[in-house]
Amino acid sequence: MRLAADAPEVLVDATRGALPIGSRLLVYQPFASWFEYSSPRYRVMVDSRIELYGDRVWRDYDRATGAEEDWQEILDEYDVEGVVLPPDAVLKDDLIGSEGWTVVFDGAAGSVFVRV
Repeated sequence: MRLAADAPEVLVDATRGALPIGSRLLVYQPFASWFEYSSPRYRVMVDSRIELYGDRVWRDYDRATGAEEDWQEILDEYDVEGVVLPPDAVLKDDLIGSEGWTVVFDGAAGSVFVRV
């Protein structure tokens, strides 16, 4: 099967190798629908069905992915066990320097972090 160039299957594979099925994930929204398609038993915080999520969820998503000062508390509140980001994500540097998180994949497609 041929995948589109922007399909983040390498990130899905890294997540599968690092976290059990059913884990809660903060996935970069443009990747989230692919995660739901490719590995539907992971639970993503938001996806492309923007209208399904309330304003608070989107604010929390934006604050977390933007590495606002309360990003750790937001991930705790949503019981996030893994974070999947694009290569240029603001949150990446904060996760790299944070206790409690480790990178399990970092490449051209993006990064996958898990709680330790």
